[in-house]
Amino acid sequence: MDSRFHYACTVYGHEADVRDIFASPLPSTQIISASRDKTARLWAEDDDGSGYHQKHSFEGHTNFASSVTAIGPSEDYPEGLIFTGSSDKIIRMYSPLSSQPIAELKGHTDAVCALGIGEFQMLVSGSWDKTARVWIYKKGVAGVEGKQVLKLEGHTAAVWAVLLLQQGLLATGSADKTVKLWKAGKCVHTFSGHEDCVRALAALSACQFLSCSNDATVRRWTTTGECLHVYYGHTNYVYSISVLAGGAGFVSCGEDRTLKVWELDSSEPAQDIALPAQSAWSAAVLENGDVAVALSDSTMRIFTTKSNRAASAANVAAYESEVTANLAKSGEGQKINEKDLQPISALESPGAKDGQVIMVRDGTAIQAHQWSESAAKWTNLGDVIGANDKKAAGGKTEYQGVEYDYVFDVDIQEGAPALKLPYNLSDDPWFAAQKFIDDNDLSQYFLEEICTFIMDNTKDARKNHQPAAADGNTADDPFTGKGRYVPGADDSSAAGTSVEDPFTGGGRYVPGSGDNEIHLGGGVASDPIMNPNRYIPSDTDAMDTAPPVKPQSVLRPAITSYFPKEGYITFAAVNAAGIQGKLTTFSEQCGGLSESEMTSLKELLRADGDVTPSAIETLWKILQWPADCLLPALDVLRLTCLWHDFSCKQLCCGTTESDDRPKKLVEMLCRHIVTNDNSKAANANRLLSLRALCNMFAYAEGSAFLMASYKDVFPALSEGFNLGLSESNAQSAPYYGNKNVQIAAASLLLNYSVLLSASSEVKLNSLIRELSSAVRSSCVEVVIVHLVTGESMSDSEATFRYLVCLGTLISDDRNDTWVKEARALGAERVVETAGAVYSHVPKIFECTKSLSVMLFE
Repeated sequence: MDSRFHYACTVYGHEADVRDIFASPLPSTQIISASRDKTARLWAEDDDGSGYHQKHSFEGHTNFASSVTAIGPSEDYPEGLIFTGSSDKIIRMYSPLSSQPIAELKGHTDAVCALGIGEFQMLVSGSWDKTARVWIYKKGVAGVEGKQVLKLEGHTAAVWAVLLLQQGLLATGSADKTVKLWKAGKCVHTFSGHEDCVRALAALSACQFLSCSNDATVRRWTTTGECLHVYYGHTNYVYSISVLAGGAGFVSCGEDRTLKVWELDSSEPAQDIALPAQSAWSAAVLENGDVAVALSDSTMRIFTTKSNRAASAANVAAYESEVTANLAKSGEGQKINEKDLQPISALESPGAKDGQVIMVRDGTAIQAHQWSESAAKWTNLGDVIGANDKKAAGGKTEYQGVEYDYVFDVDIQEGAPALKLPYNLSDDPWFAAQKFIDDNDLSQYFLEEICTFIMDNTKDARKNHQPAAADGNTADDPFTGKGRYVPGADDSSAAGTSVEDPFTGGGRYVPGSGDNEIHLGGGVASDPIMNPNRYIPSDTDAMDTAPPVKPQSVLRPAITSYFPKEGYITFAAVNAAGIQGKLTTFSEQCGGLSESEMTSLKELLRADGDVTPSAIETLWKILQWPADCLLPALDVLRLTCLWHDFSCKQLCCGTTESDDRPKKLVEMLCRHIVTNDNSKAANANRLLSLRALCNMFAYAEGSAFLMASYKDVFPALSEGFNLGLSESNAQSAPYYGNKNVQIAAASLLLNYSVLLSASSEVKLNSLIRELSSAVRSSCVEVVIVHLVTGESMSDSEATFRYLVCLGTLISDDRNDTWVKEARALGAERVVETAGAVYSHVPKIFECTKSLSVMLFE
């Protein structure tokens, strides 16, 4: 190769990981990208060649957009066609001029993770359903039409890669570690050699191709089955390969934060380019010879060999600072062998090649340095924070600038990078697991197993941990047990069955491996920065002083650690940029917000924001927007109720005695809960209304407001579930099939039970205490209604929370008042049914056993 690649520019616009990138065959130098933000986008080069700008965004996905390809203009398609694959199992076709799909291809039964384009209007797809499929698309009377013509079966795991070769050959790469060659729908050869999932394929010629794998290698094959070369150099999963112009070499990228440039006949990379993100998901060689890389930091980075397209010295310096900062904050710190460390004097000698990284010991610190050929010097990339899994000062592990007792590598599925799960011993494992799910946009399906993982791996540490209570005494954490896990030690506890999800990782922990019980319980309040999903009011939150709680001896004996539940469930995950974008969009449709109003709303989106009274007035204003524009307003409301005590008081109490807006607010939220509208906007409003009500429990004023509003809230919850879960309305009102909605509704009832429990009595003023009997009676009734109407149709996590709610409501029943009421409402059958339906879920089964003792013995 004649020249080296240099940083050119960064392309911004996506709001989440850019999963795939394709060098567009459309006119001019363009790029097409697919992202976890559920969009694909078309980018065109700026006129001056200094960067790229977005030309179009393609929407309609209901889950991650994970693969993309395209064809150029033709007689049938003058503008060309763009194809996208998604985790929603559907392939969509777009005109480059339309944001909505013009056709859909359905047939896969799991996520579509790979697409390839061929001659004769042929498209091939790969999926987690272990198949590849061949489609023919054509222009019909009603527009573009597509039809599946072949279904290729034979792989035993997800098909991650597809490649159309010449002479009618098709190659597929799979998580079963093999590459298969197909002709006329039949497998004619299986290539073995990779030791882990095969992630991508690229054609070198009519009879040679490349494959890359999670085993950190790239292999060069002939179509007859011979492996000509194995390329070693990556230190982690290799996700993507792309052949350079002329076929003299290729580029590869993956999970080791590098883009590597290779010559075909070389055993080592010709160039290593450091990247400022953990995951480099995809690389593409563009028409002009540049290389584009799709990254997990929601950007694309462009590299060029042409001096006139290279970035300025200032921009290069800024890019290098990003690389350094990313490595420093990652806390990834690879396991370091002492023999791999070099003395600091090694920096006095030049590197062996551009991009070479060495680790040197400087006193007690280990630093990473990278050799820059052009600058002829070593660049300090920063301290290797997590080297050898060593703890920070005080026995903590640093992650993203915050110290934790543990930072676990959690793999939701085999074959993708691990996600980081930070955890402090003072945190409630259940809430830490929920925050992890919210932060990483994962399915609620994983909640129980992630929590089990936390508990299994911190048992001894939690047993020995004595957090300080508010009075200075030690308090037992209800999550206690045995078996401490030290990151980097024996991974035997992490073994398990993988679940096919390509956006999470492989090799350390796979949900499904643990059968241990999961306890939902109290503990002391967490630092809101460490664990923003959890808030437990302290004694200073009391609106009034109530008589002291009766001694434990007169309470019903505690027979399980599941209840009484302590601490409220709140929802703190936030995508501030997304909310602001929606506010701007809907503002134009609903009368407009001034610049100062937009600024005040932004402050409400920050936990540390400086909130002014005018901000609440602006929030009241946007809460009057039409229902189909209300999504960002409800999101702002949800966060305001959680983060800003004075603002929450204004929302729940009004600014004057005659202010009726609080009453109208709760009526509006309840109206969204029971609506029969099943549009996307209505479902989002329903979910956020429930979460906003949950968050109001964060402050005493909000709790009192919800107690006083129970006659609005409880009937809405009952009516909504009777509509949504009855068989006659299952099709017309399917919104309660949404797990997140079910869990939010269950969380709201559970929060009421926490407020009503003996441990919370001191937090209620005298007026509200007078309501507690009526509210508790209503709460018992509603939770049983939900259990009865849901039964086998409810999500297991929602069912668990309902059971904990019921247990909390009756665990301090000194006179059996609520026990008798629960019995009269049919609690015995409900509890037995839940135990039978979810006998495979340990925490539910154990809850039902405990409830049976409390109710009937």
